[in-house]
Amino acid sequence: MGSSPSTSPSGSPSQSPSTSPSASPSPSPGGDLLEDVMDFYVIGDRILTDFSLEYGAVVDDVTNAANFFETNLTSAVSDYCVGSFLKFTSGTLINQVRRISAYNGTSFTITVSSAFTAEPTAADTFVIINQ
Repeated sequence: MGSSPSTSPSGSPSQSPSTSPSASPSPSPGGDLLEDVMDFYVIGDRILTDFSLEYGAVVDDVTNAANFFETNLTSAVSDYCVGSFLKFTSGTLINQVRRISAYNGTSFTITVSSAFTAEPTAADTFVIINQ
């Protein structure tokens, strides 16, 4: 014998959870694609909504270190980006984020408040997210 569909208290047929239309899964809450499309950026526990982006790359220099490195940025204004966040977009440091603590407008070097997990390599790209 086949089973008949169940009815709700109002007498209308009801669907079991296994037969209801399935919703598509939500995007991962931590993915950069979702954040970029929605015009905000999540850095740690902060959500930035009013920001500008500047892109750059690491330049090969013997003095580069995990917390200090030369860039291809062109601003001659020292400390113009202090307090902003730097996020690597390529290389072994991809998606690592640190706050910029100093910028030298003569040597185009950036110092971050705490060291990355390794020294960035030449041509690694990054984005500066201004506060």
